[in-house]
Amino acid sequence: MFISIIIVHYKTPELLKLCLKSIKDNVSADDFEFETLVVDSEAQTETEEVVKEKFPWAKYFPVVKNVGYATGVNYGISKTNGKYILILNPDIILTQNSVQEVINYMKANPDVGLVGPKLLKKLGLNPIEIFCEPDGTFPNHHQDPTIPKYM
Repeated sequence: MFISIIIVHYKTPELLKLCLKSIKDNVSADDFEFETLVVDSEAQTETEEVVKEKFPWAKYFPVVKNVGYATGVNYGISKTNGKYILILNPDIILTQNSVQEVINYMKANPDVGLVGPKLLKKLGLNPIEIFCEPDGTFPNHHQDPTIPKYM
């Protein structure tokens, strides 16, 4: 396996569908071998059915309770087979060639261990940012954990 795509999901099935559709539309097994893993915290039957019915190529890992983002990522990593790992939130929409560009960068710069969206902008790519302004509602949680009401 060349790249493993991990999506840590928590109760946003509509966003998850958009994310998985963007993978289906913009990542091709003709370019490189990949796998997609969905780690679903506090899994709901409806989400599992949608993933299995509409995106059968995605490996689905339901988790009974909300284990948190970091635990979900670590669990996903433990199930991967890829040389490279791409960690996505379900509100990320991949664009054409975006994964290939990151892979090309990683291959050309073997001393680099992590690539993020800010670097993508420097590479001349245009990541589409959604849900980036905090508004106090999920998934736009307020970003300042020093304010007690946002903790």
